[in-house]
Amino acid sequence: MKIRLSYIAIIASILVTFVALNFINNINKVNLKNEFFNRARDISEELKHNVKVHVEQLYAGKALFGSSDYVSRGEWESFYYSMQLQKRYPGIKSFAFVRFVNNAEKNEFINRVRTEKSTIATGYPDFTIFPEGERENYFVIDYVDPWVGNEYKHGFDIKTNKEYIEAINESWKSGKPQYIKNIWSKHDANSLNHFCILLPIYNKGVDEKAQKSINDLYGFIDGEFVVSTLFREVNLLRVNKMIDFQVFNEDFHTIDNESIDRLKQSLIYTTFPNKEIKISKRKKLQHILKIDVAGKQWTIYVTPKKELLEKHENQYVQIVFLLGMVISLLLFGMLKYYESHIESEERFRLLGESTFEGILIHDKGKILDVNNSLVRMFGYDYSEYIGRSSLDMVVDEDKEQTMENIKRGFRDDQETHEVRCIKKDGTVIPVVLRGRDILYKGKTARVVAVYDLSEHKKLEEDLKKTNKELNLAINELKENQQQLIMAEKMASLGQLVAGISHEINTPIGIGVTASSYLRENTKKISKNLNENKLKKSDLDKYFKDANEGTELIHNNLQRAAELIRSFKMVSVDQTSEEIRDFELKDYIEETLRSLKPQLKRTHITVDFNAEGLFYIHSVPGVFAQIITNFVMNSILHAFEKNEEGKITIHLTKDEKNLKLDFHDNGKGISKENIKKIFEPFYTTRRNQGGTGLGLHIVFNIVFQTLGGTIRCESEVGKGTTFHISAPLKKLLKEHS
Repeated sequence: MKIRLSYIAIIASILVTFVALNFINNINKVNLKNEFFNRARDISEELKHNVKVHVEQLYAGKALFGSSDYVSRGEWESFYYSMQLQKRYPGIKSFAFVRFVNNAEKNEFINRVRTEKSTIATGYPDFTIFPEGERENYFVIDYVDPWVGNEYKHGFDIKTNKEYIEAINESWKSGKPQYIKNIWSKHDANSLNHFCILLPIYNKGVDEKAQKSINDLYGFIDGEFVVSTLFREVNLLRVNKMIDFQVFNEDFHTIDNESIDRLKQSLIYTTFPNKEIKISKRKKLQHILKIDVAGKQWTIYVTPKKELLEKHENQYVQIVFLLGMVISLLLFGMLKYYESHIESEERFRLLGESTFEGILIHDKGKILDVNNSLVRMFGYDYSEYIGRSSLDMVVDEDKEQTMENIKRGFRDDQETHEVRCIKKDGTVIPVVLRGRDILYKGKTARVVAVYDLSEHKKLEEDLKKTNKELNLAINELKENQQQLIMAEKMASLGQLVAGISHEINTPIGIGVTASSYLRENTKKISKNLNENKLKKSDLDKYFKDANEGTELIHNNLQRAAELIRSFKMVSVDQTSEEIRDFELKDYIEETLRSLKPQLKRTHITVDFNAEGLFYIHSVPGVFAQIITNFVMNSILHAFEKNEEGKITIHLTKDEKNLKLDFHDNGKGISKENIKKIFEPFYTTRRNQGGTGLGLHIVFNIVFQTLGGTIRCESEVGKGTTFHISAPLKKLLKEHS
């Protein structure tokens, strides 16, 4: 039995479809795994950062006590609200100062609190230390904000709670913050979501690095944190649509081997409803992360949501299946059609097997035979061709020339003639003719191949249109490239804004604290003066405190002003192309000063030196852009996180050129990559924020704006050096 080609083809096509489906499924599994672990990594970084910045606020409170011999309740309250801790760090439920009190000082301390009226006119007449009882010393919550909702803590001796005892002993000895499980469950129904951290404060003059005794301790900053709010502030809206995670306050190496009861006791946060514990059955799609919180290890167990699984399990599968079935059916139909008409094709074996060109055989202008391609080309039935003149389908204007070509014959097989012909429906199409003489049914006849030029002409028009669109696209691409370069400049400026904002917060906060303290002292001295109670010792102490306070305010405001001035100069120049006179050495120092917030987060030092003065007339913003991009490139690529490093910038000039050498002692660049570093969008750190435009922008600035040259030297493990040379003639004369 003869097996038809159409059936073999459809079976093969279906098999190919299922192979493609299996391939797509494997790709989906890889994509699912990659996206899951990328999102899990995002969770880890977000949670670590948010916990860190919340805990760091304890050091701000500690700094308040370090700036003054005595911090009153009013000053503490002013500090709390000036820092806007509730608004900026909503994960903090309360912020308290715990005072260390000896038993001998107990009564004096209680009386002082009861009569203190800096925040409440009536003072605190009912204040007492609780729980009651005589002890060698006390750790009493003296100040707490916000007051409303936390007033029940006022006067509590935290050392009477077993959860606090170990943390107190460890914290004052080590000087480090210590984690405490929540002890306020009776005051908050959702106690699962709370924890506390203690940070020690030592007496003035105590060396925190040396061994300390209990009498060196002044007190603690005690922060109570709400885990649900702390994590809700993390920017995980996109992640949480695809990821679930559970947080435990114990260090679990695995989750599968732990009992559900132990996991429930350790659970402090979950994205599942009703504090439910869920262990994923997909062993390859679960991830365990660790976060250090004030000496306590948290375990984060990350699993994929149903939406993430469905996204990758069904991706492209249905499309590939439908496409494979459609192709299989089309192929089957085409081959069936071919098989049903194979007998008619035999009639034209003398005319060739081509299905693209129309073929006719004629003798003395009368058509003897045609192939199916010619039948389809002009739309006549096969019987309508036989016996008619071959000139009937030629337009009138081309008949005379066509007749001459037929009479003299074709010189060779390669000679062609282009004419216009009319289809049965009246459509005029251009065709090209090529012919030769053959022996047909025992006598000489001429076979003519007819090729329809309609598609060719259409392709020519489409090609012209495509070329035009391509030129427009190239112009648009150039415009988009310039916009991307400008966006990169704005991104680097945005980093300056964020860094400067964070940097000036500390001097301004200290200035606010010092001014508040000075204001209170001024009120007291003024009151004593009006009541004729002013003593010379009080006045001397006031002048001493005033001098110290104004000096502190002046120094910190001057520091903030210097940061703002540097940032203002650099930021304005980076967004402007105005040409002006400036001294380049001082300008680079201002630029580096504006980059201090970025460098401060690293262990990288910068050494800048220049020989002589460098007065030039140019665009200052381009030099700020060059230095900024070089420094940020080194921070991102040259050094690992927390790795110590050094950047050296050397500015020189000779009779003809200004030279700038930038060197870092980082990891260096391989020979394969050093050829690509100036290409647009080339980066090895795209998943860490790299765009690949930083060095490309520097390259364009040096060549186009400065008219100079730039080259890079690097060796893996020995650092990287950029050499820039710009003609002084262009910098000194051309702009002027």
